[in-house]
Amino acid sequence: MGLSKFGRIAQRHAGRLQMQERFTRQLADEVVAAIGSEDVAVTVRGVHLCMSMRGVRMETALTSTVHVGGRFLTDPLLSQQFLTLTTAGQRGTA
Repeated sequence: MGLSKFGRIAQRHAGRLQMQERFTRQLADEVVAAIGSEDVAVTVRGVHLCMSMRGVRMETALTSTVHVGGRFLTDPLLSQQFLTLTTAGQRGTA
C-alpha cells in the first residue's frame, strides 16, 4: 500500500464529527480490508475541539489513540516496537 492511500483513507473518515477512538478503529478496519491482513496497528494524534474551543491551552490537548490487531496483539515485542516508534516524538507532551 502506498503512502497516498493512507491519506485518502484518513480524509474519507475525517470529515465526520466523531470520537477519536472510533476514527482510529475505522482507519485500521479499512487498512485491514485493503491489505487483506489483520496485522495492522494505527496511531492517531488529534486536537480535541471540545477543549481548544473552550480556550484550554495546554500541551496535553493533543491526545493519542491506538488500535492494534493481528500480530500486534499477540507479539509483545512487535507491539512494543510499534509503540516505541509512534510515541518517540511525544515524550513530555502526554
